[in-house]
Amino acid sequence: MFHCHSFSGYYRVNYDTRNWLLLSLRLAYNVSMIPAENKAQIINDAYALASSGRLDFAVGLETLMFLQRETEASVWQSAVKLITKMHDNIGSTAANPLFEVSI
Repeated sequence: MFHCHSFSGYYRVNYDTRNWLLLSLRLAYNVSMIPAENKAQIINDAYALASSGRLDFAVGLETLMFLQRETEASVWQSAVKLITKMHDNIGSTAANPLFEVSI
């Protein structure tokens, strides 16, 4: 994850599976190390990529594990919207049991 001041715009970020899982572990270990705006974007990217088939839903759900320690309202606002959409989209996929346990 990096921040570049010379460009502006909205970009989706997709990591390989290993890096998504490492990012999820880092967030779960220290939720305050990443700014709220970036955490909301991570959740949003994971959902959008999983919905489009570019990321396994189970890996996307791992990005939500840090929410049990999250205190920032802006992150929760993003998460609640996307959790609702995820519930509607996951249906009977293989990720559904993980979703039910996670949420």
